Amino acid sequence: MFDELVVSGQTGEMARTHKPWSVGVSMILEAGILGALLLIPLIYTQTLPTSVMNTFLVAPPPPAPPPPPQAVVKQAPQKTFAVNHMEAPTVIPKQIEVAKDEAPPSVAPSDTAGVAGGTGDVLGGIGTGAAPPPPPIGLAIMFGQQKYTQVPAPILSIVACPHDFGDDVHATPEGKAAIVKEDGVRCTAQADAFQSGIPSAHIVRLRNADHYVFKSNEADTLREMNAFIATLPGN
Repeated sequence: MFDELVVSGQTGEMARTHKPWSVGVSMILEAGILGALLLIPLIYTQTLPTSVMNTFLVAPPPPAPPPPPQAVVKQAPQKTFAVNHMEAPTVIPKQIEVAKDEAPPSVAPSDTAGVAGGTGDVLGGIGTGAAPPPPPIGLAIMFGQQKYTQVPAPILSIVACPHDFGDDVHATPEGKAAIVKEDGVRCTAQADAFQSGIPSAHIVRLRNADHYVFKSNEADTLREMNAFIATLPGN
């Protein structure tokens, strides 16, 4: 009876075992269990940590855009004018237009302060308001002026000296006479300076003529011009 309980012996039915068959079944069973353990995490992916899955699915941030190109600022060349230097024009215009300066604003009598013993209410007083700016064309002419003492050409200069103010001067007769006298001294000095600077010039002085002598003294202007043209070479 003891021999039947102990299988290490060689006797009895229990002494024989199916060892090759049991080993094979055991290996197959163990391989199946091991394969199941490896396949379960791949089948049920939701069991993986979320942080790990995010590292697989989130795309890397895009690279920073390049800085915008700097705008190129083009500076126009500044043209300078020489005051004491004359330059010949590069292009001769086909048509010349006469530029007209705007008339200065009128000054009301209330804007002026009279002077005791003055010659008039406007010309004899000093305005309290700000003086209008000088016209740009006049400034350009003044800044570009030069003194020419040698002009190799016949010159005829018709000067209104003294000027005819007409009714433009609102003053007393004594004040108007003073204004005319002062104008005569000034225009005479200018004509004498022109005559001394250019001795070859022929200067004609018309008394009580307007600034536009060809309008106020048309006959005198034509007479002097014809006489001057007759003295030119070839006539």
